[in-house]
Amino acid sequence: MLSHGNITSNAIASVDAVKITAADRALSILPLSHMFEMTIDMALIHVGASIVYARSLLPDTLFRLLATQNITCMVLVPQALQLFMNGIEREVRRQKLEKQWETLHKIARRVPFQWRHYLFRSVHKRFGGHFRLFVSGGAYLSPKLGYAWEEMGFRILQGYGATECSPVISANPLNDHTLESVGRPIPGVEIRIEADNEIQVRGPNVALGYWQNPEATAAAFQNGWYSTGDLGYLDKRNNLYLKGRKKNLIVLANGMNVYPEDVENVLHNQPTVKDAAVFGLTEKDQGPMMHAVLLMDDASQAKAVIQNANKQLASHQQIKGFTIWSEKDFPRTHTLKVKRQEVFEMLPQLRR
Repeated sequence: MLSHGNITSNAIASVDAVKITAADRALSILPLSHMFEMTIDMALIHVGASIVYARSLLPDTLFRLLATQNITCMVLVPQALQLFMNGIEREVRRQKLEKQWETLHKIARRVPFQWRHYLFRSVHKRFGGHFRLFVSGGAYLSPKLGYAWEEMGFRILQGYGATECSPVISANPLNDHTLESVGRPIPGVEIRIEADNEIQVRGPNVALGYWQNPEATAAAFQNGWYSTGDLGYLDKRNNLYLKGRKKNLIVLANGMNVYPEDVENVLHNQPTVKDAAVFGLTEKDQGPMMHAVLLMDDASQAKAVIQNANKQLASHQQIKGFTIWSEKDFPRTHTLKVKRQEVFEMLPQLRR
């Protein structure tokens, strides 16, 4: 149950965290039923900014709106950022400019941020020439992807939230951030880390509880603190880092803990892997073993992918088996997160 006070406090705090102004024009592509989009829209309206709603998510439609509507910012999920990047890189390959593209990125890493857009004028032109930042949330953002955008002169602000927190909990500061972190608590919000590394949140944005479910409310909300179910830690500068979901944590027979998200992130960096989900499978009376479900166009590359990934993983994180997902994509939520439970339930059938 979210009150008007919960939502409005979060919208106002988000304005301060992201530095939205009346001059901004945002392109809206997320479902309006999602708290992330709803709160940011309220924040935009609160400061007198403009919102352009996309009727279609086709890349051509989005690029046309970006080019013609003087768009300055977008709120999106990481997969949408990846889709935009895929479209840009496809055009680079079509023009056979791969070497120049790689060289520009190398140069950009040594150039102050405010000058980088000169190196990537053609990309900024496709975005209309007024674009200043993306706000990414709702799922894990690969730092590699985030830095690739920042090398092109597009600021990436990563945020973290939960529906029960209206939803924004933390966000990267505009000019002082690391994309490995999901930022610092927004104004008015407190974060603490419990002994088991679970993230707890307190503030005016925290929900009243769950509708007609006192047991779930008592379990998640105690003395004003909401238990997120996420695991993480804070550094000395109060930057929050996520490790994964508490319920996804895999405990091996030797007592070692494995965060499947850590293993998935290594797999995501393999060029031939479109997406991956990692589970701990118990077989033949042994403890859980790392098993990867891979979404790939070329299944013949799967063995090489696992071998390359294992070279980068610690001994207790080693992937012992894999399955190729048989459909074009994983089942996903409306914010494009993988529905892990559905994938897990399909595993026995896929492995026959």
